[in-house]
Amino acid sequence: MSSYYLLECETMHCFGKHTSRVGTAESEQEAIDWKNKLTENNKRPPLPKSDPIRSCPVVRCPLKLQTPRISYRKVEKPESAA
Repeated sequence: MSSYYLLECETMHCFGKHTSRVGTAESEQEAIDWKNKLTENNKRPPLPKSDPIRSCPVVRCPLKLQTPRISYRKVEKPESAA
């Protein structure tokens, strides 16, 4: 079985946690490099337009300024049936 890595960004909202998938990586080293690049520079990855933090009606919501938790996880690709 082959695998790939999902790159994820988790933010906290007034209704709870929200996890956004922001990309994929073919190798674990590529995923680690992506995570390190963002966490070292304290950068936020671009969130999708559908992320609830973009449409929060609270004007001075402190959660809009948060630094999200950056992570990745391994996903196994199923073998195609022949």
